[in-house]
Amino acid sequence: MVIHAHGDNIDKITSQVPYFSNAIGTTQNFPLNNVYNFGGFTDGDRCVSLAVEFLAREILLVGMDFDSRIGFFSKRKVPNPELKKQKLQIGKYLVGMILENCGALVTHITTSNHDSSFYGVNKYKVI
Repeated sequence: MVIHAHGDNIDKITSQVPYFSNAIGTTQNFPLNNVYNFGGFTDGDRCVSLAVEFLAREILLVGMDFDSRIGFFSKRKVPNPELKKQKLQIGKYLVGMILENCGALVTHITTSNHDSSFYGVNKYKVI
């Protein structure tokens, strides 16, 4: 189990974490004794970084729509949609970089009708 903390879910984290065993905590900030930063900028590329760190043989990217519009599974009500799209492009770039040499089979399940393939990723399919 991976538990990722954001600034807006600290109350849930502190109340629920004691009920989990064999959990690993992650952060996008400075790591602590029992909270790790595996890299990444968006939640999606952070998850890919984590999977690669633990030598995943297969990585499923579900709902990660990087192109043309804010995807169905993203937070849609954002104050600056253009900034959100730029962040998604950074996430796409990082996912491509992370996956380039990992050797895992990558399956991308998306609602987008755009080709979101990643440069340098050989074992890749879009559903």
